[in-house]
Amino acid sequence: MNRLFPKDFYRTKLSGPEHSGVSSVDDQITQHIEDNPMNIPAPTGVPGDMTRSLECEHHFSAPIRILIDQAVSAGWTAMEVFTAIEEVVKDQRQAQMLDPDPAEASEEIASVET
Repeated sequence: MNRLFPKDFYRTKLSGPEHSGVSSVDDQITQHIEDNPMNIPAPTGVPGDMTRSLECEHHFSAPIRILIDQAVSAGWTAMEVFTAIEEVVKDQRQAQMLDPDPAEASEEIASVET
């Protein structure tokens, strides 16, 4: 399926002089999240507990609804937002499957460089 907006679209859009000081969309998003944490609480059940995934879904429901509402208010269609969220989730799932602990790899690289 051809997408109208390739994954690097925003990085390209942010590379001009009018966006000096912004290295990427990822940096903008990271900064926004650091400035506005969602405060998702820790799970009450142990891994394998059947209610744990429902609890997680419950905690993410409101923040995701707010995100969707904000995007629609900004001018995106609901279907564009749903598709974008689905694609981000797919990408994150694939990255997690390929490297379950990316922080561990960074630590290994740092120890080799020193």
